[in-house]
Amino acid sequence: MLEKQRHDLIIRELEQNESVSVQRLMELTHVSRSTLRRDIDHLESQKKLTRIHGGVIRNPSSSQISDLKKETFAEKKRIALAARELLNPGETILLGGGSTVLEFARLLTDITPLYVATHDIRTACVLADFRNLDLTVMGGNLLRGHYSLHGYFTEYTINRTHADRAFIGIGAVNLQCGYMSLSSIEMQTARSLLQAANQKIILCDHSKFDGTGLASICQLHEIDLFITGTEADPAQLEQLRNAGVEILTV
Repeated sequence: MLEKQRHDLIIRELEQNESVSVQRLMELTHVSRSTLRRDIDHLESQKKLTRIHGGVIRNPSSSQISDLKKETFAEKKRIALAARELLNPGETILLGGGSTVLEFARLLTDITPLYVATHDIRTACVLADFRNLDLTVMGGNLLRGHYSLHGYFTEYTINRTHADRAFIGIGAVNLQCGYMSLSSIEMQTARSLLQAANQKIILCDHSKFDGTGLASICQLHEIDLFITGTEADPAQLEQLRNAGVEILTV
């Protein structure tokens, strides 16, 4: 297979699956690991993919990046990578909604086994073809425009679930009011996800600081780990630490 044909094949596979393991790419291209590494280096230099531990993920198109806000997209990816490094095979995790959690979900292709539950439709679609994990989608009423499920049936499922870790995104972090959601419906689901997990983790880019939301998910000290970018204001991070929050900046 010619080099260009391999490159096209890798991109087509990523378009279908969002992320692909190195082993899977070797099976598709029938080349050695060293040759595949050169192919990946070339495609990464063209910004068509990003290398992750054990595989690659597709870089979103310009239109997708605008949806995620271009100015914070690189930060979200760093946060997602840092969260990925926390996981061990055999864990059960809960995933909330939001663009940073979605980026995190794209990186879960090579942890075997992994047990994942989510109420977010976009996240579920990313994970649907991952062969290494067992996926549970917590049903409920669709919150239009947010691609997430909420309400009685969602709460019923979460309240009967226990997980090692929960990863959620937030609408804002307010140093007086705590972690905020933009709607009371999302607030209740996020709160339930956190209560169902041993470790409560928030993934949050720096743009969410000093924001406001309709409802408080929980108070600052109730979170076990807060992962954010180095773009965050050091003074604000220090206030979080003073409230008893463990912070990981990336």
